[in-house]
Amino acid sequence: MPWLLAALCSAAPAQAQAGPTIMVTAERTGESDPQQAALAVNVLDRETLDEAQVNQLGDLAHFSPGLALSSLNAGQATPYIRGIGSNADGAGSDPSVGVFLDEVYLGRSAAWTGDLFGLQRVEVLRGPQTTLYGRNVVGGAINLVTAKAGEQPVQSLEASLGDGGYRKIDFELSGPVGDGLVYGGLSGAMRRRDGYLESRTADLDQLAQDRKGVRAHLTFFPTLDTETDLTLDYARVDESGPSRHANGGFKDRLLTPLDPAAAQDIHTNWDRDAGVTEGDFWGLALRTDHQFAAADLVSITAYRNSDLYVDDAILYDLDILTSSPGFSPYDTTVIHGHNAYREQAHQFSQEFRLSAQPGRFDWLAGVYYLRESVFRQETYDLDVLVDVGHSLDDGIGPSDQDNITRSYALFGQTGYALNDRWRLVAGGRWSQDRKRIHQQGEAGGYFIMEDYDVRVAQRWARFTPKFSLEFQASEELFGYALLSQGYKSGGFQGQAPTTFAAANPFAPELADNLELGLKWRSADRRYTFNATAFHIDYQDLQVLELFSPAEAPSGDVGVIMTLNAANARSRGIELEWAASPAAGWTLSGSYAWLDAVYTDFCVGEELGFRFTNDAERTGNRLRNAPEHSFSLTLKNERRLGRGLLDTRLDWHYQSKNYQDPANRELAAIPAYALANLRMAWRPNERLELAAWVHNLFDEDYLVHGYVMGDTGMVTPGPPRTAGLTMSYDFAR
Repeated sequence: MPWLLAALCSAAPAQAQAGPTIMVTAERTGESDPQQAALAVNVLDRETLDEAQVNQLGDLAHFSPGLALSSLNAGQATPYIRGIGSNADGAGSDPSVGVFLDEVYLGRSAAWTGDLFGLQRVEVLRGPQTTLYGRNVVGGAINLVTAKAGEQPVQSLEASLGDGGYRKIDFELSGPVGDGLVYGGLSGAMRRRDGYLESRTADLDQLAQDRKGVRAHLTFFPTLDTETDLTLDYARVDESGPSRHANGGFKDRLLTPLDPAAAQDIHTNWDRDAGVTEGDFWGLALRTDHQFAAADLVSITAYRNSDLYVDDAILYDLDILTSSPGFSPYDTTVIHGHNAYREQAHQFSQEFRLSAQPGRFDWLAGVYYLRESVFRQETYDLDVLVDVGHSLDDGIGPSDQDNITRSYALFGQTGYALNDRWRLVAGGRWSQDRKRIHQQGEAGGYFIMEDYDVRVAQRWARFTPKFSLEFQASEELFGYALLSQGYKSGGFQGQAPTTFAAANPFAPELADNLELGLKWRSADRRYTFNATAFHIDYQDLQVLELFSPAEAPSGDVGVIMTLNAANARSRGIELEWAASPAAGWTLSGSYAWLDAVYTDFCVGEELGFRFTNDAERTGNRLRNAPEHSFSLTLKNERRLGRGLLDTRLDWHYQSKNYQDPANRELAAIPAYALANLRMAWRPNERLELAAWVHNLFDEDYLVHGYVMGDTGMVTPGPPRTAGLTMSYDFAR
């Protein structure tokens, strides 16, 4: 099936002369020039992924305008695009930004935990997507496209060593199988890194990583008009963490008087347990493309399975803390906490798409089905130091969530060329989501306020349209105007505090998007400049917030719930450019200005809760919505002896962004700038030797934060890491 293809505007050719075009899977109605895609899309090609050592989803934000990622723990990886995302983790909730592996939707954020390897490219589509993917997304989409086998054999091995215990091995084998039209491939990766967060009370390896994965694929041709791809992948995570540093609150009262220098160092804490993260993830996908005389048919059948266990531990040594000069016997201070959960998810999806051959008039029609079963068992055990120093155990409040989601969709679009310059596209999607959940809660711990056993079901349906007008002013200049609507289904609370909260779902999110785009590329393809302006209105935004019972006294720690608490506006400008002014030199980059705020924020009194923090939220910035983000890449290729020397410098700046709707400074991520440097020598086509430094200037920065009571719990980013990489291709 032919697709309409788009390109990354900021991906420049390595030479000053015209280079190869980078194609991406974007709209699926035919093939066109990369600079003629009526949507905002950013692509990291294979070269960038390898050179920049993009190992996980969080690394993508340094190269994609409008994208920010943070992670509370392995089960709550939270990508945000243009300020829209979701950090809800209940069995009955959905992400706002969709992640896809070869167009297969990954429904649970736990499934994104493994490393990225064996990829041909990564595509980041910004804004609501109505007719592009089988599963609707309201904030944007990240599509991971794996490398497929072909006629040319590949037998490559890459090994890296760095300080901080950094070790990584990648391999790839692919090529023809036998004498027929059958191609197969096998790729895998293993990556380990020691922790970089030091405890003052125990010998722990905090924030260490240990990840491995393997992927096998087979491509064959049952007929001359049919191509079939079978893919099997598996990933394993077995590491410590998450772990955090405390800001303000009890740190200022207790830890700072005890050890002022350590209390201010974001790479230290007083934990007694590093926590545990263990996960297994695997999937199977069968894709068939068949070409008829006048249309193409695609079928994608997929099964995904994930099993994740996380013990998120926050422990402080009681004897050491109570000996602090700043300790008062009347302080109320969290001393010991465990948030542990196991989540098991099974997902089956089926998608069919039929599209016309490209021409003046083209069309696409599709149908999609998803069944997802999620079982989540969660506890939060909390000890609190109160009054005269006695430790009171609040007990363990277990929560069992068993949810089944069935999603159905019909989608399609048509395009008509009015003349040689103007083209009109209209499309839409009808979506229906049905969720049936069984929740059991037992009073105790931090979250559960009463016993309950609730079974409830809910259905939501919505039609979302899309219209675009495209204008090809010349061979170099392309413009478009896009009007689309996004939809995200409603859901149910994760670890609900009360019977009422467990039995009453939150409503769907809606987004109205207006986008204007301009794309220019010089005739010799040495210069590219793209600009996008957008305005998105969101209704009934699903917000994870701290709430307290209406009658609770001031200072109550509160419970976490997801509610339709807000309407929001996201508007901004995104710029991307690339230039090859001379042979061997390339300068590329991007800039994003984002104004994303809550336009109306309130909580329904019928729930019997109020905001734990009384700060005003209307007018505040959205989570993970930095006002400014700026990236630059400078590349140079030159002869050195008998080989080639490649030098690459990446620089990324991000202004302050907040991690909660109240915009509390305790959990905010301050502005930071990171630089990475890589120098690689290729003496021949087979061998490459590279030296690299990440976080070149050893910047202290944060990657996540949240508020617990009067204290911010923040996760630091890795310090400077240097290493060597050797790559060898045995097939060349």
